[in-house]
Amino acid sequence: MTSVGQATRRAVKNMQTDSSGEFIWVFGGSAAGKDTFIKAIVNDGSHQMRIQLSLKNTIAVCKESLDIVGIKCTTDSDRLVIIPSALELCGADTSVLIKWQFIDSRNGSILALKEKAPPATHRIFCLIADPKIVYERWQKRPSTKINWKEQPPDAPALEQTYVLEEVKKLAKDFPVTFIDSTTLQYREISAP
Repeated sequence: MTSVGQATRRAVKNMQTDSSGEFIWVFGGSAAGKDTFIKAIVNDGSHQMRIQLSLKNTIAVCKESLDIVGIKCTTDSDRLVIIPSALELCGADTSVLIKWQFIDSRNGSILALKEKAPPATHRIFCLIADPKIVYERWQKRPSTKINWKEQPPDAPALEQTYVLEEVKKLAKDFPVTFIDSTTLQYREISAP
């Protein structure tokens, strides 16, 4: 079995040092629409946000970042597989989309990926949705580690504040684009 470290070293070795590729972390709170946004960008080759956000011609998704969430993620190290997976996807003229989770900030994945792929561009898209709409989405979610239906109505706004604090910590190292994800009519917005 290959370790995360071995896979990372192999992926870095294979990556071109003059790569014109990029890594984009898609931030947002629970039910802000990270999965939906990523799928919309990937599945619609003419999506207006591809142009507006200056995405590359090829869009790749780090599948592990979508799959290893919630109850599938029991330790901080579980999501470290994202790094070699994302590195293997990145090539010339490729935007690699990575779904962010709070654990990625805790385990240092974001900065670690940037350190391992310095020639690539690294950005953050931060999805912001109306907390009232997010709360409605929470009420429809099945319970996992969290019983969403028992959360207080102000919880989405509080969680959004935590997300924005994480983004603010990284803003000196990463360009940040804020996107309104209240509806599927995504639009770039000013920093909240």
